[in-house]
Parts: sequence; C-alpha cells; structure tokens
Amino acid sequence: MTYKILSTQANEETITTTVEYNFDGVIVTVDIPHFMPQNEADIETGILNRAASEKRKLDAIELNKTILPSIVIGEEKPI
Repeated sequence: MTYKILSTQANEETITTTVEYNFDGVIVTVDIPHFMPQNEADIETGILNRAASEKRKLDAIELNKTILPSIVIGEEKPI
C-alpha cells in the first residue's frame, strides 16, 4: 500500500491535502483537512490515519458482499 500527495492548499488555519492511496491496485483519492497542524509530521499522521479509515471502509464493502447473499428475505422467525 502506498500514498502520494497530489496537491496542497491552505485556507486560514487549515491545510488540505489531496492524497491518492493505492491499496494493492485499488486507487482511492481523497481531500484531507488538517486543522492547525504544528508541523509536517502532523500532516503525515493525518494522512496515515485516513489511510487506515479508507482501508477499513474498503474491507467493510468487501465483507458486505459476502454477508448479503446469506440473508434470507421473507422468512418468518421467532423472536
């Protein structure tokens, strides 16, 4: 898994980075706001934290694809 910063922008106290993540061939591009960063390390931490969130999202999408077929529609069950 890799990432690259495509662009940056400053708006008052917030820096926004546009980041492209490559999750083993699945490309995700997001804008990440960094509120009052103190240094470049804060920016990198924000990017890495967002990577973890985006990866969890992709994993959840794949898991939902495996769960959905097992849900029985219209079956009456006891409570």
